[in-house]
Amino acid sequence: MSPVAARQRSATLLARLEPLVPLVLALHGAAVQLLLHHSPLGVTLVSGVGALGIAGLLGWRSQTAITVRCLAIAGTACALQFRDDAYLLQMMQWYYAVVATYPLLLRARRAVLVGPVTAALFLVQAFPPTAPDLLRAAVILTVGLIVYAAGRLYLEAQRELAERQGEALLAHTDRERSLALLDTYFRYAPMAMGFLGPDGRYVRVNAALAALTGHPESDHIGRRPAELHGGEREPVEQQMVDRVLASGITAGPADLVLPAAGDPAEARFCRATAHPVRTATGDVLGVGVIVEDVTDRYRAERALERAATHDALTGLPNRVLFRDRLGHGLARTAATGERLAVMFVDLDRFKTVNDSLGHGVGDALLVDVAHRITSTLRPSDTVARLGGDEFAVLCEGLSHPSEAVELARRVVDAFAEPVDLRGRTHVVTVSVGVAVCGPALQDPGALLRAADVAMYEAKSAGRNRSALYDETMARRVEELLSLEQDLRAAVEAEAIGVAYQPIVSLATGRVVAAEALARWRLPDGTAVPPSTFIPLAEELGLIDMLGRQVLGRALAAFARWRATCDPDLPGIAVNVAAQQLAAPDIAGTVADLAERHGVPLSCLVLEVTENALMSDVAGAERGLLALRGLGVQFAVDDFGTGYSSLAYLRHFPVTTLKIDREFVADLERDATIVRSVLSLAAALGLEVVAEGVESPRQRDILRGLGCDNAQGFLVAPPLTEDEFGELLLRGARDTELDRT
Repeated sequence: MSPVAARQRSATLLARLEPLVPLVLALHGAAVQLLLHHSPLGVTLVSGVGALGIAGLLGWRSQTAITVRCLAIAGTACALQFRDDAYLLQMMQWYYAVVATYPLLLRARRAVLVGPVTAALFLVQAFPPTAPDLLRAAVILTVGLIVYAAGRLYLEAQRELAERQGEALLAHTDRERSLALLDTYFRYAPMAMGFLGPDGRYVRVNAALAALTGHPESDHIGRRPAELHGGEREPVEQQMVDRVLASGITAGPADLVLPAAGDPAEARFCRATAHPVRTATGDVLGVGVIVEDVTDRYRAERALERAATHDALTGLPNRVLFRDRLGHGLARTAATGERLAVMFVDLDRFKTVNDSLGHGVGDALLVDVAHRITSTLRPSDTVARLGGDEFAVLCEGLSHPSEAVELARRVVDAFAEPVDLRGRTHVVTVSVGVAVCGPALQDPGALLRAADVAMYEAKSAGRNRSALYDETMARRVEELLSLEQDLRAAVEAEAIGVAYQPIVSLATGRVVAAEALARWRLPDGTAVPPSTFIPLAEELGLIDMLGRQVLGRALAAFARWRATCDPDLPGIAVNVAAQQLAAPDIAGTVADLAERHGVPLSCLVLEVTENALMSDVAGAERGLLALRGLGVQFAVDDFGTGYSSLAYLRHFPVTTLKIDREFVADLERDATIVRSVLSLAAALGLEVVAEGVESPRQRDILRGLGCDNAQGFLVAPPLTEDEFGELLLRGARDTELDRT
């Protein structure tokens, strides 16, 4: 026990025993009164002191009570003091009892006054004091001061103890508050946390960890992580815990996957850290594990990675990933000696679909194209979308280039069936370029360029086919690219010319119409055939602008011919493409041009091929009906050479069928097809124009079969506007058609 605690204990005991002092002195005084000097005053005073002692035992122990008892004892001793030495010695015990007791119990100034006041009371009754009296008074004063000093020490000890108790209470309160806060934070923290003992078993886990692992908190207690999760986390979390227990060093952070029960797709991706938990002396008490659920961040990162390497629309690899796989494939090819091929797949006239039907339909078409290509090829082949309507295919493990050609043929054949897009049937074709790695094609860039060149070769050969790269293609592709640039410039400068070929009646020989034909010459005078630049204009998205230019010039020429040459000229025929027919503003455009040049819309015949009608049935029907409502007439050009459209002739507002020159050329040998077309037209009430009539024999056969009209070199070749006007002025019978 410390000195301070001992003093405190002694002072406390003395305070409790203090009421016994007046009680004992009262008994002592009663004995003195009975044996030595009996007086009524003495009995009264002694009885009062005893009563005060009894009051103290009953609980009256305040500072005022102690002061009253102190003064009562000293005053009684002073009042009862006589000059009788025996009696005096007895009363001196009262003085000594006061100064030996009450300076310890009284506080502040009252304590220091006990000794002097008691000594003064003694000297009052002893006056004039003798030497022994002075000595006794000095003893009383000295004892009082000594006891007062002891009382001061007691007060200091009491104060120090109170301070320590207060500090201890405050520290205890802070500790309890800290523990409560720590417990609340641990229990309800959003971060998953757990504490494992020195044996590596869970002692406590919070709700977040229980929710993350899918096991209740009670299932964790007393079990190792590997036991709890069937060994799946042994390589990660269990090793981290064991490492911390063995070394006392923090382990992690480390990646860890928590599989979801019954649903692997819901696995949680986490980052775990294990920290040693130490005592105040530095000993490892256990391991604290913190597990952060980073699933959302992980999936966002994976999504960003996929977005960087895959096409968002089709889900196929993009150009970046394709080039990476192509590079690795070339490295493997160099090691194995096998062959590798790249196919460049491009949709034919995709811009027409996009511009006429909208980007939504265009996107749906691209998704269908991706599916068709992927389902056609081998599982080991990589199909990628490079951008727009361009796709690429990586074919590895080939033993001969013919295998790549066969795969390309399968891709082309995959589009034999029309595509159904939102209830509309569309005919889609692709052009495929194939390049096989070899001594001159050993890097990804060179292979892709070669496949691109081969694809352009396939397009220039008529589309809807494939082509295998050879070194001579590069020059032809350069010529095609140059032609594209020249065509753009020519359309923008309105430098495409128009020629007019007369259509005459086989019965009368009279010119009944003129067909406007686009003609183009390069700056060096080279003529580019329409079969080359018209499809190219469609591919480049120039056909709408070019069509408006040709239609405007044809209407202007027709108006001038009727004003100066033949006011009764029945009509003017102009070719239109599928993209033009499907345009939402086709009717307004045609009406505006006709009104500008003063041409009745009933005089206008728009010619459209079977393929154009069938490539977008709904769009073509919508455009045809809108224009037919304005009085425009329609002719099916090259009838019989495209898709079988007999079922659609009843729905389309067609007025004329034009027999293709291929069937007219075969008339002298076999007229079956022409006769069938004429019978069909008669049944449907349609006029017929025979194209490519070049001999009198063909003319005579057509007349005999009942064909209405004809055009071809027997009548006249395509003429300039002025030449056609001169023909009208000379009269139709000046043509070869009637020179029999």
